[in-house]
Amino acid sequence: MNNILLRQLDGQRTPLEATVTQFGVTEGYKGYIRTVLLTHITTADGTPLLDEYWCALTQGLKALRLQPGDRIAFCARVKLVRTRTRRYFRVTSVPEGRPVTLNRPTHLRIILLSEAEATH
Repeated sequence: MNNILLRQLDGQRTPLEATVTQFGVTEGYKGYIRTVLLTHITTADGTPLLDEYWCALTQGLKALRLQPGDRIAFCARVKLVRTRTRRYFRVTSVPEGRPVTLNRPTHLRIILLSEAEATH
């Protein structure tokens, strides 16, 4: 995780790229939610941002018919989640261990197909 870059991008919409690794299901408050694991998340210029990120499989992601190994490009708002801390705990200025969310992904497109899709 690139802490300095995360602080600079906090709250901003940023063009990102990521690799689709696997799909899953998690339980939400309204039922089950299909999820996708994105890995090797970088900025558009290739600067590493996050190692991995689980996100909901939105309608836009479903429409791409993703396969594990696909590399995708998208824009999302990078957000460091603020956590409540008690006064008597020391709080560091580095967001180490703070959750990061990638809100409202838009402009979704596949930039590199997986090996299995490329051979068909």
